[in-house]
Amino acid sequence: MIAILASVSLCLGSPQAEDAINPSVISREEASRMIIDTLVRNLTESSELEMGLRVNQHQDLLDSGTRVMEANQDELEPSGLLLCQNASWLFFLDLAPGAHFAHPVIIAVLDAITGEIQSMDGQWWPVIIQPAFENETERQDPETIVFEKEPNF
Repeated sequence: MIAILASVSLCLGSPQAEDAINPSVISREEASRMIIDTLVRNLTESSELEMGLRVNQHQDLLDSGTRVMEANQDELEPSGLLLCQNASWLFFLDLAPGAHFAHPVIIAVLDAITGEIQSMDGQWWPVIIQPAFENETERQDPETIVFEKEPNF
């Protein structure tokens, strides 16, 4: 009986089980195909891509509320920001993959629920900023509390 429960819990924790439970979530493979069919196709049809093109996909879904910024090396110029409204897939389109200095890139997030694509031009790789302890439930979770002193009143 224990082996069956362990097997069920392992299956429920897998990405395939997540898709089976919530079939409306766009899979990693579907998301990459959507990016190739839209952003990549637009780039290849509109420019010669003399410096090449590499598209990276972050391996995990980003949580709703996650912010994605450019790793902007220029403190004087503010970085753009993409905000994930739902769970989202992150893509990094490098328009000069051999360059190790500032060069054209596109950072994109594909909403795994709606399929909407947000993107921004940049010159550096993406930085993921995930919210932590943003609501009372998270702040009161005993699993995350390592020390607490109650008020004296």
